[in-house]
Amino acid sequence: EEEEGPLGRGLGAENDEDSDEEMLGSGGGRGGKGTRTGAIFVLENASLEVGKVGKTLQLLNCDDHNNFLRKKRKDPADYRPDICHQALLSVLDSPLNKAGYIKAVYVKTKKN
Repeated sequence: EEEEGPLGRGLGAENDEDSDEEMLGSGGGRGGKGTRTGAIFVLENASLEVGKVGKTLQLLNCDDHNNFLRKKRKDPADYRPDICHQALLSVLDSPLNKAGYIKAVYVKTKKN
C-alpha cells in the first residue's frame, strides 16, 4: 500500500522505490548540498505595462484605465495584470512550493 508523501499519495514516500533524491536529483530539492533541482515556472506574455497617467506612472489595467487606453488606441482587453497576479498566487500557494520544490518563477512580459 502506498503512503502519503510530501508531494501527495505515493510521491516522496519513505519506502517508495524512487526516493526523493532520485526524483529530484542529488540536491533533494530543499537546498541540500550539490545542485538544487526543482520546478521552474515561466509566465509568458504577461500584460504588465506601466503608463504615465496624469503625472504619475501606473500599472495599466483594463478596469481603471479604460478611457486612457482607448485614447492611445490600445485594446483594454490586453491589459490584465490580474491574470499574472492570480497565476503567481497559484504557484506560490501550491503544494510544490510549500514542500520547497519550486526552484524559480520567471515572468516575461509582452514587451520583454
